[in-house]
Amino acid sequence: MEKKYYFISIGIILVIIIGAVWFMRPVHAPLADEKHTTPPVVNEKPDNLPDGYTLDNYTVEKVLDVSCEKASDCETPPEYLLMSRCPFVSKCLDNKCTVICPSLEPVNDTCGITNCHGLEITCGSHIAQMCTAMYALGDKCRQYAVCGIVDGQCEFISDPEFTACKTCVEDCLNKYANNQIEMFNCESQCQ
Repeated sequence: MEKKYYFISIGIILVIIIGAVWFMRPVHAPLADEKHTTPPVVNEKPDNLPDGYTLDNYTVEKVLDVSCEKASDCETPPEYLLMSRCPFVSKCLDNKCTVICPSLEPVNDTCGITNCHGLEITCGSHIAQMCTAMYALGDKCRQYAVCGIVDGQCEFISDPEFTACKTCVEDCLNKYANNQIEMFNCESQCQ
């Protein structure tokens, strides 16, 4: 009876080894007389780069200890992907993977909110694309905030709903200045 299990075990091991060898076999490599060309890279701009950012200008954040021949050989480390101050990407520079911060191109025909949190709204052409997930007092009022072109300038446009919400939040801030929990509870009632 024990020999039977011994032979079954050896059979299973052989099947696993043969399967592993089969899957690790080399795939078709071009023969000497076959033409093999790599398509040219037309645009190295990553798909996840926010609008308005360009790889034409950038600042180098860190040169990684990874060799490369092209940008697709490089991966941006996760800790940079989590940062909100820049949409970091990796690029192959001097055969080393390099984490870079792309430049924001000035766009003259757009107008929007340029900051991410709080009751003070700033407007301009460099619209905020990436914000932190941290909630600040008054963030709920920002849904009513509007920027627009007034006399050729990008400016905050006063909105009655924003003004009412902002006044309510400021009242909460003054009333519960020494108790943040009550301050945020109060703010949650502002519309």
